[in-house]
Amino acid sequence: MRMQINLILPEIVLIVTVLMLFAASLLKRKGKVKAAIVMAGSGLASALTLLSLFWSGSLFCGAYQIDVLSQLSKFFLTGGLFLVSYMSRDLAGIEEEMRNEFSFFLSLSTLGLVMMSSAVELLTILVCLEISSYALYVVISFRLNPGQRQEVEAGIKYVIFGAAATGISLFGLSYVFAFCHSTYLVEISRQMPEIIGAQSLAVIGMVLLLSGFFYKLAMFPMHAWTPDIYQGASNETTAFIATLPK
Repeated sequence: MRMQINLILPEIVLIVTVLMLFAASLLKRKGKVKAAIVMAGSGLASALTLLSLFWSGSLFCGAYQIDVLSQLSKFFLTGGLFLVSYMSRDLAGIEEEMRNEFSFFLSLSTLGLVMMSSAVELLTILVCLEISSYALYVVISFRLNPGQRQEVEAGIKYVIFGAAATGISLFGLSYVFAFCHSTYLVEISRQMPEIIGAQSLAVIGMVLLLSGFFYKLAMFPMHAWTPDIYQGASNETTAFIATLPK
């Protein structure tokens, strides 16, 4: 059990960081204090991913896999959070009353991405992606833009299209599960080539599933929402969205 806890030390550090930011928001600490918490937490998590780079193992009935690729992805994600937090530590483009929560939601979104990098089961991947996406739904509207409400329009579009993408992904997942009788990526990759040749509905299920995922990650060809988000969100939020989820 001790070794299993060691495997997820970066995630534990990020969870503690998120909880500390939540407490700091309740106490109305200054934005620079929370930026320091984010940089300390993300920096420590990055160091731990490097220390555990060559560790391997699985948790939660095989739904969470630790290997070199997942740890390397976590290093880039936590390092990206550190850089974004450092460059936007003054939060000049964020509304003053929203600065207390900005760092919290950015760290929560990163936590979802970090967990998704080790997930090897579709439902786990979907939950992690939703954690990351819902945090971004909120921060998109955190923009200091007197007299204009572009950020509100961008946030509303993201929420509506994101909810639709989630529904599409779940609908596609139901087809995949019906044919493969499993939500584990290993089983799906083993069975799907043969199933696709015999069942055209399996192709539709995979297309629907991937379409929802690609939309949330702004991947081609489901990236049409990106210009509106980049235009409406603050520079700090855009710097995060344009790098880490990719």
